[in-house]
Amino acid sequence: GGTLTWYDDAGLTNVVGGGTTYSPNNTVGTTIYYVTETVAGCESPATAITITINPIPAAPAAGTDATYCLGDALADMTATAGSGGTLNWYDDAGLMNNIGTGTTQAPNNTVGATTYYVTESLGACVSTASTVTITINDAPTITSEVATDLTDCVTPNGTITITSNGTSYELFDSGNNSIATNATGAFTGLGAGDYYVVVSDGNCTTTGSTLTINDVTASTSSTQNVQACNGSTYTFADGSQQTITGNTSYVSTLTNAVGCDSLVTENVTMVQSTTTIIDTAICEGGNYTSVGDAANFVNVLADFQHTSTLTGASGCDSIIIENVSIIPLATIDLGSDITVCFGEAVTITASANTGSILWNTGDTTSTITVNVTQDSVFYATVTSTCGTATDTININMSLPPDVDAGSNLTIPLGMETDLEVTSSVPGVTFEWMPGTYLSCDDCPNPTAGPLGTITYVVSGTDENGCVGYDTITVVIDGEVSIYIPNIFSPNGDGENDIFKVYGPAWKHYRMEIYNRWGGLIYLSEDPNQEWDGTHYKNGEECPQAVFVYKFWGVSTIGMTFERAGNVMLTR
Repeated sequence: GGTLTWYDDAGLTNVVGGGTTYSPNNTVGTTIYYVTETVAGCESPATAITITINPIPAAPAAGTDATYCLGDALADMTATAGSGGTLNWYDDAGLMNNIGTGTTQAPNNTVGATTYYVTESLGACVSTASTVTITINDAPTITSEVATDLTDCVTPNGTITITSNGTSYELFDSGNNSIATNATGAFTGLGAGDYYVVVSDGNCTTTGSTLTINDVTASTSSTQNVQACNGSTYTFADGSQQTITGNTSYVSTLTNAVGCDSLVTENVTMVQSTTTIIDTAICEGGNYTSVGDAANFVNVLADFQHTSTLTGASGCDSIIIENVSIIPLATIDLGSDITVCFGEAVTITASANTGSILWNTGDTTSTITVNVTQDSVFYATVTSTCGTATDTININMSLPPDVDAGSNLTIPLGMETDLEVTSSVPGVTFEWMPGTYLSCDDCPNPTAGPLGTITYVVSGTDENGCVGYDTITVVIDGEVSIYIPNIFSPNGDGENDIFKVYGPAWKHYRMEIYNRWGGLIYLSEDPNQEWDGTHYKNGEECPQAVFVYKFWGVSTIGMTFERAGNVMLTR
C-alpha cells in the first residue's frame, strides 16, 4: 500500500519514475532497473528487473536474379547472413509461406517470373526481406515439320517448312553447319540430304527433328547382267521382247515420274541348262525325300548322291544334284572307372562325337574337375540334332596310408639318433623333408644328426599314389661329451669286448695305443673301427696289461677333443 519508486542505478540515486508501471528506454543493450516501496518514510529493499533490447539484424545479402529456359538445370539461390542469424526463404511478399532455411535454396522449376524473399532471424528479431527473382521462359513449340523431295531434273528445289510459335529459324545440315536463317521457317532451293532446324523465341530454343530431302530426279545409267534359256523370250526394261538364241546386249531408255531419263543396259547370256548342287545332312537311319523329283529314301545308313533332271517353264533343263551325308547318332564315353586318393582333385573327360554335353553336376564343359571325399558316380549326357546319349563313370575313393614316425626325441648337440617310420599298409614308400642332417631321405630308418632343433615331415605313398604324413621333432639340448673306458676284456663273452671312444659323430679321428715300453701297438683314423685287444700290424693278441692311449678328434659340428690316459686289458 506504499509508494513505488523506479531507479536505473544500483545505488538508488537516479530516480527515473514512480508508480506501478514504468516504460524502459528503447535502446539496444541491457539495462537493470530497481523498484522500491516507501511506507511512512521507510523504504523497502530494491527489486531488480533486467531489460535486454536486441538489435534488428540487417537484411541479408541475397544473390543475383537469374533467367533460364524450361528444362535447364537451375542453380540454387544464395544469401549471406550479416549478423550470424538464421536465413529463412519465402515465396510470398507477406512472408507467410516458408519454403526453406539456410544459405541456399532451390527455386521452383515453373514457367514465369517468381520473386523469392529471404530474411535473417536473430533471437526474436527478424530483418527486412531481400529478394531474388528467378525467371523461367518456356521453349518454343514446333507443331509441324515438312520436307519435300527434289522434283526438278536440273535445279535443286527441295524445301523444308517449320510451323512454330518461335520468332526466328536457323537451318543446319547433317554436319551441323548453319545453312540459312529466317523468321518464317520456310527454306527453299535445297539439295538432297539431311537437315534440322533450331527455333528461337528470343529467349529459348528448340531443336527440330532430322528431315531428309531425297533426290528422285537424278538420271542414272546402270548395267544388268542376266541369263536366259536358249529359245526363251526375254523382256527388257522398256518392255520390248526378244527370242534368245545367243548372247545379246540391249539399252533401254526410261523416264521417271518427274520426267528425267535413265539408261539401263542389259547384257543377256544364253544358257542351255542349269545345275544345282545341294548339300544336306540327315540323322543316321532317317528318311529322306528328294527336293528334285521327290524320290523317297528310307532308313538311310550311309552317304549317297541323287540326281534329278527337271524342265522349267522357260524351257531350260535344271539338273539338281543332292549330296546327302549321314550325321551319326550321338555317342559319349567317360572312360573306365578310376580309383583316386581322398580329397584328390580328379579331371574327368567326356569324349562326345557331337552336340552339347551336360553333367549331373550341371557343368556343360567337356571336362570337369572334382574333389573326391567318398565313392562317387558321375554321368554326362550329350544331346545333338540326332538324339541323346549318356555314359557313367565310378570314382572309387582310397584313404591315405597311416604313417607313424614315433615320438619326439631329445639329444645333445653333436650326437646322432636313429629315426624310424612305420605304416600298417604294405608297399608304402617314404620320403623325409627336409633331407638335412639325414643319412638318407627315402628310407624308413635314417640316422639324424642335426645342429639345432628341427622338425621332420615324413610322407608315405601307397601303391595307389595316396600320401599320408607324420612329423617328429628332434630337440637339441646341451652339448655332447665323450667317454673313454679305462678297462675292457676282449675274451669273446660278448660283454665289454672292445675299446672305443663313446661320443658324437666324427669328421676327423685318430686313436693311438702304446705298450708300457712306448711301442705303438694300435693306430686307427676310422671312427667306426674299434680295438679288440690285438696288435694292429700282426694281429697277435696283446697280453693282459695296462696300455697308454692318445686320442684326438673333431666332431661333425667342429668340436675338438684331445684325451690321453690308461686302459687296462684283462682277459
